[in-house]
Amino acid sequence: MWSKTPSFSQPAPSGSDRLPAEWGEYGGVEHVADGGMGAVYKARNRRLNRVEAVKVVLSGRFAGTRQIERFRFEAEAAAALDHPNIVPVYGVGEVGGIPYFAMKWIEGGDLARYAAGIRHDPRAIAGVMAKVARAVNHAHRMGILHRDLKPSNVLVDADGDPHVTDFGLAKRADASEGMTVTGAVVGTPSYMAPEQARGDRGLTTAVDVYGIGAILYEVLTGRPPFTGRALTEVIKRVAGDPPIRPSDLDPAVNSDLEAVCLKCLEKDPRDRYISARVVAEDLERCARGEPVSVRPPGLWEWAQREVSKTPPHFPGYVWEVKIWFGAIIAASQTGVFALARAGWDVAWVWGSFVGAWATAAVALWWYMAARFTRLPATEQHSVMIAVGHILAQIALTAAVLPWTGPADLALAIYPAMTAISGFSLFVVGTTHWGRFYWFGLAITALAPVCAAWPAAGPLLYGWALAACMWYWAYAVKVTFGTVPPEAADGLNG
Repeated sequence: MWSKTPSFSQPAPSGSDRLPAEWGEYGGVEHVADGGMGAVYKARNRRLNRVEAVKVVLSGRFAGTRQIERFRFEAEAAAALDHPNIVPVYGVGEVGGIPYFAMKWIEGGDLARYAAGIRHDPRAIAGVMAKVARAVNHAHRMGILHRDLKPSNVLVDADGDPHVTDFGLAKRADASEGMTVTGAVVGTPSYMAPEQARGDRGLTTAVDVYGIGAILYEVLTGRPPFTGRALTEVIKRVAGDPPIRPSDLDPAVNSDLEAVCLKCLEKDPRDRYISARVVAEDLERCARGEPVSVRPPGLWEWAQREVSKTPPHFPGYVWEVKIWFGAIIAASQTGVFALARAGWDVAWVWGSFVGAWATAAVALWWYMAARFTRLPATEQHSVMIAVGHILAQIALTAAVLPWTGPADLALAIYPAMTAISGFSLFVVGTTHWGRFYWFGLAITALAPVCAAWPAAGPLLYGWALAACMWYWAYAVKVTFGTVPPEAADGLNG
């Protein structure tokens, strides 16, 4: 539950320092662990009838002035931080000359234990670590450096949410990101930033960015970035050696998470992420399956991500207009096929086209005019592509199709018309839904088929495009037009 690994500056507690089972307003007092500057107990607050985590200064009533000042600063620092992923402080007090502060009791375990269950789930890892980074960034914005970030100082509750704790080695910093503070050699060696290991003065928020990377390294590999048989050996490696790449320890490590991790662990603070906020943003990209800023995706990886892209869930999608579009296209193109086969005049083909365009325009206006501004940006983009597609077809037909002659003259325009429609669907894939890449390529592939068998052009083009429209309508009605369960849970409470 709480860290049992002493930090570099922390004295070892003795059994005689333990609190009794009944202490002040607390009952059922049970020693849990030792944090950066104090011992942590699980106890029931008898007045409030709730379980709390109670932290007391190491050495109890025999603690020196410096220890007590540091302990009080930890309480003040943690109490000033109001963030869902930082363990909140309930209050402070003193019993028998021993100062303490009470915190929320997190039922669960630390991140080191939790990580074993998600080690090969990169999106889950990214989601948890993004919350840790957001919490650290909140502390930085409030002017606090943690300086002892490690998996045992991140508690994970029963819902899988992380909570940063143990500000025993925290230091006051300027409220703006990146301002320096006076530092000392404090922290846990295996997770310590190189500038901490060297005892540099003027530490910055970069030490905690490094700490986030060190935590992520252990989550990915099951071990800290640097180990050794002696303290001096670990500090020497931290200060001078590059970490082993996580993928060298476990080939299954996600490449994006590895890139984020190694960026955080750069030796030079200037080469790391500029802030914990930027770390969180990259981890959130990874959690969504998007490429991170520090590692541009390769061509194949980019293509895989593009085709797997899905539109946002939105209950206001207008699926009906897609049904109409499919019906209009199928009916008009079947009519052109029949006119050409029967040898009618091309004027009838013109009538079929004009009727289809007019009906499509009316349907688009009827369903979209009042709703356009409320649609997601991706759907607005698709609507504008549909408008451009209709205009392109009108221009192509006016340029190529004569006003007089047999109806089969219209068959010559289908290779170009198919290519225009395929291109339009392909463009929809860039912002809306990755499957449109496949739709666009499939429709475009019909262009040479329509050229080789012109008589079949209207049917091939019309029914293939109609099938795409109807499938799209089904998807936005059944799949993307509903609120996902996780969002519904949030709305309900």
